[in-house]
Amino acid sequence: MKKSNSISYVVIILSFLVACGDDSTSPEDTFIDDNYAQEFWEKSDVSFNESVFALIINDSGHIFAGTSNPPFGTTGGVFRSKDNGDSWTEINNGLSRLFVRSLAINNSGHIFAGTDENGIYRSLDNGENWVESNNGIINLNINTIAINDSGHIFAGTDENGIYRSLDNGATWIKKINGLTSRQILSFAINSRGVIFAGAGTTFGEGIYRSVDNGETWVKISGSFSVLFVPSLAINSEDDIFAGTNRGLIRSTDDGNSWEAADSGVAWAEDIRALAINSNGDIFVRASSAFGGDVYRSVNNGESWEELYTNFLDAKFARVFTFNSNGQIFAGTSNGVFRSLETTPDI
Repeated sequence: MKKSNSISYVVIILSFLVACGDDSTSPEDTFIDDNYAQEFWEKSDVSFNESVFALIINDSGHIFAGTSNPPFGTTGGVFRSKDNGDSWTEINNGLSRLFVRSLAINNSGHIFAGTDENGIYRSLDNGENWVESNNGIINLNINTIAINDSGHIFAGTDENGIYRSLDNGATWIKKINGLTSRQILSFAINSRGVIFAGAGTTFGEGIYRSVDNGETWVKISGSFSVLFVPSLAINSEDDIFAGTNRGLIRSTDDGNSWEAADSGVAWAEDIRALAINSNGDIFVRASSAFGGDVYRSVNNGESWEELYTNFLDAKFARVFTFNSNGQIFAGTSNGVFRSLETTPDI
């Protein structure tokens, strides 16, 4: 699987909660049950209780967590773990403990952090130091970031559409030709470099596609009544999955047509977190006004099994990612949880 896909899986599930005014006390958030933690989940570090909105892992296995400052969180900024989540270190030199909504890593290991109201920050030294990277960006509320195989960076903003950088974040140019929505919540990039963007509801909605590196965009969500698309993911076959407020939908033809792919998902009103492992197994966090669960599909979304129930505590699962061994990590409102086994073995 190409690196752009693995980056996209992480970036796609980032900032919808903030963009739509959610907070860590929302009844729609899904809980990770402490009872099930004995069977599947464990907290990676019991002392790490930050509110996590973004989660990525680099080629060295270092994990980076983008967190929220008050009132949604405690500290804010970025934390790093070099021991598979056993311990975490705050790495905010230059970040000023900002609300970090999204994270992305390029092929050189450079890290980009999208923040609330302060734009994009870049680190060239594994997160030790951060500098602003906002030349050309007007709207500084960054919901999502994606990077393609050529190192071109795409940033989705809250009110000003999409920006692209061709020079590692030194300069940015707005790319909104064809966009009717200016609120971009998620990205995914397939193996051929085709970019998909999930939009919000400020000026429009749906899913957009660009086949020319972001120069132009075409709306492709078809007849599905999607008001917002907070998550996107693409598997190794380039099948696209979109988490929406009307459930999970799937396209096997580059977004030309879509079909529902959430049969058996009880809380399919709102698919917020979405990730696919190297086996093609799909994990979603689904919720509604009445509750939520985490589900897994091993057959490309044809059917689903419920993994966790009995909600308690305030450990809302917001984002999933996988390490090189297939172990799944969940960023929550109460730190980071990880699976006791690798996901292909579940």
